[in-house]
Amino acid sequence: MNTSFFQPVILIVSATVLAGCATAPMTMNEQDTSSLHESKLTVIHYEPDPFLPMTNTKGAFAVLGVAAAVSEGSELVREHNLEDPAIDIKTSLANDLSDTYQISDVKILQEAKPYESNPEEVAALASHDGIVLDVRTFGWGTMYYPFKTKYKVNYMAQARLINAREKRLISAERCTINEEYSENSPTYDELMENGAALLKKKLADASTECAARFAKKMGVNHSVALKQ
Repeated sequence: MNTSFFQPVILIVSATVLAGCATAPMTMNEQDTSSLHESKLTVIHYEPDPFLPMTNTKGAFAVLGVAAAVSEGSELVREHNLEDPAIDIKTSLANDLSDTYQISDVKILQEAKPYESNPEEVAALASHDGIVLDVRTFGWGTMYYPFKTKYKVNYMAQARLINAREKRLISAERCTINEEYSENSPTYDELMENGAALLKKKLADASTECAARFAKKMGVNHSVALKQ
C-alpha cells in the first residue's frame, strides 16, 4: 500500500473534520487596543473538536480511517483524562491581558461552551459588557510520519477578542503546532505509555507555545519566553 498517496488525503479530510468554522486572522487596531485599558474581561473556552489519533493503519482507509480515529480519540480522552490545551491557554492569556491593560475585573468561565462564531452571541455571554476573550481547540491529535514508525503531535487553536458592548470582533489569531521529524520522535506506543504521559507533555508544551504566540500577536506582555 502506497501510504504517500493517502497522506495528503488524510490531511485534507482531517482539516475538514477539525477546522470547523475558524475565524480569519484579524489584528487589533490602535483604537481597539486602547479600549482594553481598565475594561471588564470575560474569558471562555469552547468544547474542543475531536481528538484525532491517526495511525498508518487508519491512514490506509482515508475517510473511514478518520471516522475510526474520531471514535478511538474519544476513548483516549476518557481513558487518559486528556485535558483540552485551550484551558491553559485562556488562563495564560487572561493573566497577560490583565497585566498589560490593568484589567482588575476578570471573570473566567470554567465550563466549556459549544462553539459560537457570531460575535453578537458571544457578547451575550458577557452580558454585552466589556471585552470577551474566547479560545478554541479546533484540531488536536497524533499523526504518523510517512514510511516511518515515528509519530508527531499536532495542535491547532484559535483565540479571539470581542468588544461585547459593540458586539464586534476586534482580534482573531490562529496557532498551529506541527512537529518536524527527528530521530528522537516517539513511536505511538511511547506516546501512550504510562497513562499517555509523553502525549500529555507534548499537549502541555503546545498550549504554552500557542499562549506565547497569541500574546505576541495581541501585543501583550507574556511571562514565558517565546520559543525560537
